[in-house]
Amino acid sequence: MAERSPIVVPHSGVVETVFIVEWLRATGERVEEGEEVVTVESEKAETAIEAPAGGTLEILIHADPETDVEVDVGTTIGHVLG
Repeated sequence: MAERSPIVVPHSGVVETVFIVEWLRATGERVEEGEEVVTVESEKAETAIEAPAGGTLEILIHADPETDVEVDVGTTIGHVLG
């Protein structure tokens, strides 16, 4: 069975929620550890989240260009299957 490495919205300061702006890769694509895979935005800044491991990307919570997709910090929004 492939190992699952979670992509988690990181805690940063007092921010409790963020919006998923854009996935930089699609489900099923190969990603490398440390590669930026998704952009999220809080009230204060836009931040890229990196892949925690190398493998195949699995997106759990998709961005939607027509609706803000809000998630809590600490939420797993995807996995890297390696």
